[in-house]
Amino acid sequence: MNRYSSPEHPLSAAWWAELRRLLHLRPDPEQPDAPGLRTLFVRKRPVPPRQITTCYVRDLAHASHVADRLKAQYPVVVNLEEASLPDRPRVLDFVSGVTYSLDGSYEQLGEYVFLFVPGTVTITDEEEE
Repeated sequence: MNRYSSPEHPLSAAWWAELRRLLHLRPDPEQPDAPGLRTLFVRKRPVPPRQITTCYVRDLAHASHVADRLKAQYPVVVNLEEASLPDRPRVLDFVSGVTYSLDGSYEQLGEYVFLFVPGTVTITDEEEE
């Protein structure tokens, strides 16, 4: 009998090992039996490599592409240097609203360059740490 089986529920260790493999769970660490200790299983999920998208926004129509990338949980660097002067604040307001709705944040990198991130990404400043 292993620690997962009992006389009432006899399951083989191989069955549990296969279940852990299918669910991408860590194998049990080798530890001596201690009363009151429970095993914690953590499901591992493959994490796709993240990328940062750079968008040169020329008008408000290009801002929807930035919104789509943010909704897909990707950080976006927005360059507004090529946008017309009247469109710059409108684009910034639109993308800021999308970022706010995703619990994200943004940081100004240059005069017309901004980094927008969704809520799954944190911007840290090494100088402040």
